[in-house]
Amino acid sequence: MHRTQPISPMHGSAVLDLYLAADGQVGAFWEQDLSLYGIAAGVLIAAEAGVATTDFKGNPSVFPSQVLAANGKLLNQPLPAA
Repeated sequence: MHRTQPISPMHGSAVLDLYLAADGQVGAFWEQDLSLYGIAAGVLIAAEAGVATTDFKGNPSVFPSQVLAANGKLLNQPLPAA
């Protein structure tokens, strides 16, 4: 049985963390205040792997100020109010 960690550990690279979410090694990745060039490749990798990327309110567009990536089961759960 393949097990995943519930959240993404921070490796210092948003692309690496998004890749780990796309690969199923972590359950989700979220971060805020990133630069577009710092997440673009990771968002593409995640999208190609079928991982949804949204902002913190669940909007499907990706803004570097808020990025949430998770598989469909996790992403469809209600987010707690901030």
